[in-house]
Amino acid sequence: MLINDMNWMQVEEYLRHDDRAVLPLGSTEQHGYLRLTVDCILPERVGAEAAEPLGIPVFPVVAYGVTPYFRAYPGSVSLRVETHLSIVRDILDSLAHSGFRRILIVNGHGGNAAVQQFVPEWTADHPDCRVLFHNWWNAPRTWAKVQEIDPVASHASWMENFPWTRLPNVSLPTTQRPMVDVARVRALDPVALRAYLGDMAFYLELMLSRMDGGTEAIGGVHKWTINVNWKIPAENFAGDHYHVPSTHGAGIEMGFRSQLTNNGYCIQTGNGHSIGSERGGAQQGTAVQTEYDGFMKQMRSELVAKYGEGASAFVPIGVGTIFPNMSFLDSARFRAFRVWHPRGVDRIEVHSWCIVDKALPAELKAAVRRQYSLAFGPGGIFEQDDGDIWQSVQDALRGHVGRQGRFQYRMGLGREAPTEERYGPPFPGSCSDMLMTEANQRAFYRHYASVMADPTP
Repeated sequence: MLINDMNWMQVEEYLRHDDRAVLPLGSTEQHGYLRLTVDCILPERVGAEAAEPLGIPVFPVVAYGVTPYFRAYPGSVSLRVETHLSIVRDILDSLAHSGFRRILIVNGHGGNAAVQQFVPEWTADHPDCRVLFHNWWNAPRTWAKVQEIDPVASHASWMENFPWTRLPNVSLPTTQRPMVDVARVRALDPVALRAYLGDMAFYLELMLSRMDGGTEAIGGVHKWTINVNWKIPAENFAGDHYHVPSTHGAGIEMGFRSQLTNNGYCIQTGNGHSIGSERGGAQQGTAVQTEYDGFMKQMRSELVAKYGEGASAFVPIGVGTIFPNMSFLDSARFRAFRVWHPRGVDRIEVHSWCIVDKALPAELKAAVRRQYSLAFGPGGIFEQDDGDIWQSVQDALRGHVGRQGRFQYRMGLGREAPTEERYGPPFPGSCSDMLMTEANQRAFYRHYASVMADPTP
């Protein structure tokens, strides 16, 4: 039963024969497409449904918690840790004064963890009381089922997506999005969190918002392992275009892509993020054509109408890396996102998704997915080329001769300039005027070096 449905006299009568109560703790913060109050709704509902058969009263949820990393998202409210603990202390003191001696705290937000450490301190000062702290998602069978379905389920994912946490008339993603680095997100302050993508956010918007309705991942997530350090594929997607003629020569001969030219760009957007593309996009070719080419021409013309003639260079965007280990490929045939998950010093697990516009016809979506699988799926022509070469590169670097040398990343040195100078506003970042350059690799490793040298934990 809910305290909301009781008066003080009914509570007094209840305390004549029982001293148990439930106190839900929540948070009001961004949850993607879901309600801001997801972390309030779930612990209150779990507490109420568990307490109802026992006739135990459930107090209103404490609706604000500790969530400083989301303060830059409008509607998110964060309390200081000391403020939150003071509120919880005062509530527990009040409950004890009323006569409640056994209290279950049902928590709905990971940022409220300090309360769990505080509870033994409070009970030491109130030896006649018992308080249990419980994260609703950590019930043994609940967590086992979550791990069985999806080991990376987390904040605002399917595990918090229920009819009572969804909003009416809001379309939700139908497939899993790439997992973010949660530890890094929690380490950033609100301004830094929004600033982390920096100018890269502009180009991601160009890639993901071409049609009304947004994008979706189709075909689920592909996962496979490669015996290579994560930095090799991350820098490859960041700016290594000159490997194409040799590594992917067979794909060129069969007509799946055209010969590579130096007519293109490499753009660094800060924080180690970068993109690059030949004019017209990668994977241009005469073999295995689909109607996607017509779609790309339409999108290109719409972008030119919005941003000017310079925008024609950015459909498709090309290949890029969001530092440290999330990459994408927006080609003339398909779009894909992938994350290079380290599984040790010399091994990664690749998670890859095929991305399409929701508004595309179903038959074209299916054709795009086939193109993705043929080229960059786990058994794709170009994917197999890359994986073999990456492992060979790593093996060569382990040898005596390989360990004596130093990397050279001087190609295209000194040819960078503001992107606006070459393509006009509003295109941000620093841009090289050719494709055969290592400007993006320099930006990647420059940021990597700064991160590794930073004494801040």
